[in-house]
Formats: sequence, C-alpha cells, structure tokens
Amino acid sequence: MNLFSFLIFLLLLFFINLFFVKSNFKNDESYNIPLNVLFNKGKNIRKRVCNECFYKNEVSLIFNSCKVLENVKNNNLNKAKIMSFIRQSPKMIKSYVTLKYKSRFSEILSAKYIKKFLSSKKMLIFDVLFLLGKTYFKYNIMLSILALFKTIFIRFLAVYITQLLSSFLLFHYVNMFSQRTQAYILFISGSNYSSRIIGFFQLNIINYYINIFSEAVQIGLIRILFNQYEVEKIKSILYNSSDYYINTTLTNKYSIMYQCTKRFVISRFNKLSIFTFNYLRYFVLTNLFFKLFEGTYNKYSPSDVKMPGVYSDKKKSLNKDMKYATKREINILKNFCKDTGCHTCGMTCHEKFIGDHQPPVQIIKDMVNYYKKRKFILYFLKLFKLYDTKQRLYPQCIRCSQLQSASVRCKKLRLIPHYKTIRMFHYSSIFHLFLKMLLLTNWKQIIFWDKNSIN
Repeated sequence: MNLFSFLIFLLLLFFINLFFVKSNFKNDESYNIPLNVLFNKGKNIRKRVCNECFYKNEVSLIFNSCKVLENVKNNNLNKAKIMSFIRQSPKMIKSYVTLKYKSRFSEILSAKYIKKFLSSKKMLIFDVLFLLGKTYFKYNIMLSILALFKTIFIRFLAVYITQLLSSFLLFHYVNMFSQRTQAYILFISGSNYSSRIIGFFQLNIINYYINIFSEAVQIGLIRILFNQYEVEKIKSILYNSSDYYINTTLTNKYSIMYQCTKRFVISRFNKLSIFTFNYLRYFVLTNLFFKLFEGTYNKYSPSDVKMPGVYSDKKKSLNKDMKYATKREINILKNFCKDTGCHTCGMTCHEKFIGDHQPPVQIIKDMVNYYKKRKFILYFLKLFKLYDTKQRLYPQCIRCSQLQSASVRCKKLRLIPHYKTIRMFHYSSIFHLFLKMLLLTNWKQIIFWDKNSIN
C-alpha cells in the first residue's frame, strides 16, 4: 500500500467513525420538548421530524458529528485543542490514539490486559449462547439448530442481503446500459474527459437514488414474507418512528445540533434531495472507498482499442519500440497482468495474452508517413511537444487484440464495453448502504426479535 492509499484509508476510517460510530450515542436524560419545535422556529407543529426514513439514532449521530466539527470551526487550533478534538473523535480513533500512547508494547501483552479483554468477550459469548438456548433450543436439539439457521437465513435474506443485491444489480444494469450507449451511440471512450463526468454522475447521483429505491424493495419483500406484526416489529428495529425530545435545560448544548441539523435533517418528501446530511455522508464515504481501490470515473466508460484502456496503468507497462515483445518482456507483463488484467476490457489474463503496443504500430507508421511531406507543421508540433512516437507495452487479451487489429486495418473507431469485469471499486456502489445496515440498524434484534417473548 503506497502513501496515498494509506492516507485515503485513514480518511475513510475517520469518516466512518465520524458519521456512523457516533450514532451509537444514547441520551438517557429527560425529554419534554419535541425536537420539531426547533425545526419550525418555535411553531409547535405536531409532525414527526422523520418517520421511516431515518435509521435508528441518526439525529443523535448528526449532533455528535457536528459538535466535533463546530468546536474545531469556531476556535483557533492549537495543540491542546487538537488533543481535545481527538478525545471527542470516534471511539475507534480514540482507541487507536490510546494504544499509540502506551508507554511500552509489553503493557498490551500483559496478563492483566489480556485477562480483562478475554473476560469481556467471554460474557458476550455466554449472553449469546444463553439467548440462543432460551429462544430456540426448547425441544429437539437438531430441529432447533435447523430452525435457528432457517430463521437467521430468512431474516438476513429479506432484510439485508436482498437490498444489497438489488442495489448492486440495479447499478450494474445502469452501468451496462450506459457503456453500450457510449460505445454504440455517443462514441465516448474512457480516454475522453467527458467520460469522467459521466462516471461521476453515475456513481454520485444515479447510484444514490438506486440505494434509496432498494429500501423500497426491502420493505416490499418484508411485507411479502412476514405477517403484519413481524413487519411492524422489523420496521421499528430498522427505522426511527418516534418523535425526538430534548430537555429545556439543554438549550446551549443543543444549539449546535440545531444549527447543523436544520440544514441536514430530511423528511419523507425531501429525502430525494442531495442537499442533505445523508447525501453528504454517502458522497464522502463512497468516493473514499472508490479511490482507495484505485477507481477512476472513466472506468464506467468503454475502452478505445487504439488507446490505452481504462484499466491501463502506466507504472505497470514497459517502454517499447515497434518490435515484438521479447520473452523477458512477456514474463514481466505476465506479472503486471495479474494485477491489472487486460488493459482494454479488464478480464483476467491467463496464459493467452500478448504485449500490446500503445499507440498501435500501424498508427505510428501512418502518422510518420503523414508528416513526412508536412515538415513545416511537424516543426511546430515538435516545438510544442505535440509530436510523440513513443510507445508503451501493455498486457492485452487475445480477443481485444483481434478487435484492435480489425479497427486499425479498417480505420474505424471501436469501443469495447467492459461491464462484465467486476473489481473491488465496483462495490463502492453499496459500501454506504452496507455501513448503514451494519452500524445504524440493530441487526442483532433482527435475528432475535422474539426474545421478549421468552418466559
């Protein structure tokens, strides 16, 4: 992992904790004023701030996240305030800082520290086993185990997995349609700057609404598979469906929350707006994950066979003249190919791949012949460094090589869609959705929602 990727990773961890881990905040103080009074400038309108469109604790999450940001924004930074900011930062970052400030590494491995850690985990395991025994293991052991796994599978399938799959597949089909349109109608390749605009729009706008639509798919499936009581139970576990209240004595404490949330909190109707906290969170986390796994926006566009493809990496290519690749160069390209795949379509290269000259040899020859009789133009092109006959060698699959040969021979544009290739950055489309499920929903209650009925 290079330095840039490491910094992106740290940023991603920071924002995950800032946006999500703080949502575990619980306020046990007395409440007597509806929060919507603040949002309506004192007008006591009995309307919930959000019903079935916020995940649990999201308003508290906004308060905690904004409090840290406001403290930094409204004060001049110094060492003491930076340390204060770290202390208020999410608990994963806080744990990391605490760990770093251990005087000796041996303290972490001390018997006292290990015993305390194992003791905390032991109680958790015992609690889970006790709950399993009381909830499911009442009759025949084998039947109880089967019933348990059936319950877990159906509940996770209906509530989580189907939503993730529907969101991922919907975006995949949108990407497929987009690449085909660019390849056969608009003739936009990943080498054009406009392809980056299209990719940015797909990932940050279209996919955001696909994520929202997948929630409707989730609710629809839940209503099909479960009875009315279970549906209401799941919705109460997944979403917030009650008013938020604040204490009248906490006016100053919540003033920061008001200043932040009056712009970010959304109702059922303006959930589709991109000027919201939910979208800000989606944009930051999705793009950080996308960049961490070397995603670029032009990778949502088809590749031009006459130019380096969207999966090309200049660092994983070789300087080359017009001659064929040597055995040594093929071996080097073979190692590159394991990481990048075919630079045009992204398919994994096995034994059958070649070293592809970019630009193609025939194009360089045609360019040289064209400017032989145009020396005056050639002089200015060289003067401004616009005339370049240098080539590089990239790994390419046999199919793309054949399509390139036909395109160069016929002197026709040929763009190759590559939507069948799935890389880690493609999962950025559901990364934010996955984090919401993992950190903002009480997924343990999804499995054991009937634990309250235990005698």
